[in-house]
Amino acid sequence: MDREKRTFAFREYLLLLILTGISLLAFVGSIQILAKKEFAVNSSGTFPTVMSGLMLLCCLITLAGTRKKLPKDAEKYSGAGELLKESAREEIPGDVLVSILMVIAYMAALGLVGFIPSSLAFILAIMFYLSKGKRKPWVILACGTGSVAAVYVVFRIIFKVLLP
Repeated sequence: MDREKRTFAFREYLLLLILTGISLLAFVGSIQILAKKEFAVNSSGTFPTVMSGLMLLCCLITLAGTRKKLPKDAEKYSGAGELLKESAREEIPGDVLVSILMVIAYMAALGLVGFIPSSLAFILAIMFYLSKGKRKPWVILACGTGSVAAVYVVFRIIFKVLLP
């Protein structure tokens, strides 16, 4: 089995572990909702409990099947850290990682400086980064500024929605 297939199997298994954890949290949370009220089939916690329970069950079944598919032969990784790093490198390209970091910075900036400055900075930064010099700066500035202005007019002025 080649290196990419090994890391693919590991990435698949790791994603299933994460989804199983999320499913477990959802199941516990829905049981807490269900426990707050007297049990009834039509109570507010019944549907989330059933759905998150099914989701957890499916994750556990898939996890058991996938565990058998993990490579058993010894690929010489120096440890779990190297396997995790190699898997992350294959799964998350550089542009995606930079975009994720920009979104995190944008979310942090929303609370600090407000909607218009943080949105304008985010849109312009990500457009400049992803265009990689293929677009003229004035086009990016016009599109970014126009987008933020359009969102502001539609949501704040027309729909009267408070923006962060």
